[in-house]
Amino acid sequence: MKTKRTTITNVYDYIAHTVTTAGILSLLQCIGEAYASLTQYECRRAIEMFQALPQHQMATGWVMAMVGRALFELQQYHEVGWGEACRFIA
Repeated sequence: MKTKRTTITNVYDYIAHTVTTAGILSLLQCIGEAYASLTQYECRRAIEMFQALPQHQMATGWVMAMVGRALFELQQYHEVGWGEACRFIA
C-alpha cells in the first residue's frame, strides 16, 4: 500500500512554508521563555519578554492574564489596568 507524500513543488511554496514555520517556532520560543521566567518568579523579566511580543499577540487574553499575574506577584495592582484591558478586548 502506497502512502501519499506531500511534496512542495514550487520554490516559493517552500520559502513560504519555511518562513511561516520559523516564525511560529520563534513566537512559541519567546512565549515559552517568558512563561518560564514567570514560573520562576522572575516577574520583571517575564513582563519585558511578554511586552516584546507583537501587538496582536500581546492583546490575547492569555498573554494579558500572564502579565497581570506577573504584576500581581510584584504587588503592583494599580498597573494591571483591567478596565482598559476589558475595553480593548470589547
